[in-house]
Amino acid sequence: MSLRSTIKKHVALPWPLLYIYRKVYYAPKDIPAALGFIFSGTKSPTTFGQRLALVGKFYKISYYVDCPHTEHEMISITRQILDLAQRCRRDCRGGSFHGGSTTKLSLVAALCDRQLEVFDSFAGMPENAESHGKSIYGREHHFPKGSHAVPFEEVKGNVARYAMHRDRIFIKDSQ
Repeated sequence: MSLRSTIKKHVALPWPLLYIYRKVYYAPKDIPAALGFIFSGTKSPTTFGQRLALVGKFYKISYYVDCPHTEHEMISITRQILDLAQRCRRDCRGGSFHGGSTTKLSLVAALCDRQLEVFDSFAGMPENAESHGKSIYGREHHFPKGSHAVPFEEVKGNVARYAMHRDRIFIKDSQ
């Protein structure tokens, strides 16, 4: 078992230490992605200051809201959205978990002058026997029934605290 797996399974770290651990662990991918995004333009008209502020807000949101994604994953998604924004006039749609990616995507949608629609059952994963394979990091994916369940009010509260343009975000129960 790797050191990272041992720490995750057997050591109950206080949140600030776990956050620092995650940021140090993913720094080799997060830092180049963040710098590349900040210092290079997007097809959508964004300024250096907007990109810098967006990355800063992503890190702040990740500190306050448990996010299963890494910063470089969210920056990659953001770059794709901003590069498509001029050609695609559709609004953004997705699930929520704790609301971290929802909040981050709301910031991206605002830059593109779009609305964000979030659909989630808030009941977690359904019963499944699917093989989810391995992540890009070689770890097995496991999604047991009920995993990723987060109460609607928690998601709504996180979005209310950290999102911009809350009037342009629509969170709906898909059940």
